[in-house]
Amino acid sequence: MKILQVNSAKNWGGGEVYTINLCQKLIDKGYEVALACRPGSAINQTALKNGITVLELPLTGAADFRSAWKLSRYCRKNEIDIVHVHLARDYWIARYLKT
Repeated sequence: MKILQVNSAKNWGGGEVYTINLCQKLIDKGYEVALACRPGSAINQTALKNGITVLELPLTGAADFRSAWKLSRYCRKNEIDIVHVHLARDYWIARYLKT
């Protein structure tokens, strides 16, 4: 099963700790996991240090159609089964993904 986690946080906090821990546990259980996050963000740097596949997107908000398009394309190309969005401000992106 292929899972894409989405977290657009700029800074490091409890939600980002949870996201990284979840990614690592899922990988340990044999799932293919990637993380969509902002370039240069704390979660991006931590994911890369931990060997988690990273998809860098601006994820700037509801009008960020470019990120939505890139995410949709990534999901189709990589046959992603589940998209797990961690922040309320990122829920908009799920609207643009087709099942």
